[in-house]
Amino acid sequence: MKLVKHIPNALSIARIFLSLSLLLLTGRPWVFAAVYLLIGATDFFDGRIARRYHAESKLGSKLDAVGDSMLFGCAVISLLFLADLRVDAQKCLLTLSFAIIYKLANVVLTHHRFGQWNMMHTLMNKAVFATLYFYVPVFLLRGEINYHMILAITVLICLACFEETITLCKLEEYDVDCHGILGERVLRLMARGGA
Repeated sequence: MKLVKHIPNALSIARIFLSLSLLLLTGRPWVFAAVYLLIGATDFFDGRIARRYHAESKLGSKLDAVGDSMLFGCAVISLLFLADLRVDAQKCLLTLSFAIIYKLANVVLTHHRFGQWNMMHTLMNKAVFATLYFYVPVFLLRGEINYHMILAITVLICLACFEETITLCKLEEYDVDCHGILGERVLRLMARGGA
């Protein structure tokens, strides 16, 4: 049973290293896709195993956040390499840098307000991450990317970051799994509809 409690952190650490390996696999799209799907499985199972076996920890939460960030960052950089550079890569990276800087600003705000380096798992953050996660296989099948797609991804990330900023400013106590201001409203509306 003690060994099972270490599995979530091991999966998060594996996600970090597997995410970095994506940068080396851009010339092999099918291997890239297989590793990418494996990374998604580690993200799916680490939290579920931690909750099931009561193995949640601050370290696990931080590793999960770092793993998610590494997957996102490495996947986006890899997409630009896989795009055969018909897209203006500098323009795309500059556009995406706004979202990355905003995300990092929320990490700094979290540290300033609550004394920890972490990223929240709001419902909106999860929805954006899921959208990005499923976009990569679609891209691999279609083989094309354009600046408008990058712009749309940037806008989605910035909207999720904006909601996270508002949530961080309103919270009295930090909760990495807070649903967020919008997420709480959506859940209340769904509860009313089901009642």
